[in-house]
Amino acid sequence: MYTMEIGEDVSCYATIKIDESTSLTRESLSAIVDVLQNVTFLPDWDTACAARITSIRNEQGVNLVEDMAIDPSPFDAGQALMSWLRSAGKVPFDAVINSAARARIIEAPKMVTHVGKLKLTGNKTIEAEFECRENATQEELDLAFFQALCNSGTVEYFSK
Repeated sequence: MYTMEIGEDVSCYATIKIDESTSLTRESLSAIVDVLQNVTFLPDWDTACAARITSIRNEQGVNLVEDMAIDPSPFDAGQALMSWLRSAGKVPFDAVINSAARARIIEAPKMVTHVGKLKLTGNKTIEAEFECRENATQEELDLAFFQALCNSGTVEYFSK
């Protein structure tokens, strides 16, 4: 007989009292949270997500399976975004979109071809064709357009 351990991520919350004279700045409130002791955090089971098999062990206690994702985790989308931000263009932006869709943060993307035009002073226009998901936000369109512009030539950055 094997022993299987299953995990899910759940948000937990605690309620504490703080003095009315407490400064409500991020720094002050973070200091309070950092020193909390003997506080009971109650799970909010409505937030359960990211089911996974944490381990399967045989009767001798040997792990046969470890950390097998069953459901996507919303944290995966954040990791994909951080990878994209840190990658200097090595991770494609669509990997971020696809990761967010797998985590059910957004709907599965239906990609649409767009044409963007950047109008410069002096009646000069730069045009680029790019793909972005249908119903994309303005920020997504801007990022995809800028990436297409950068891919169409060379961009150099200089510090002043």
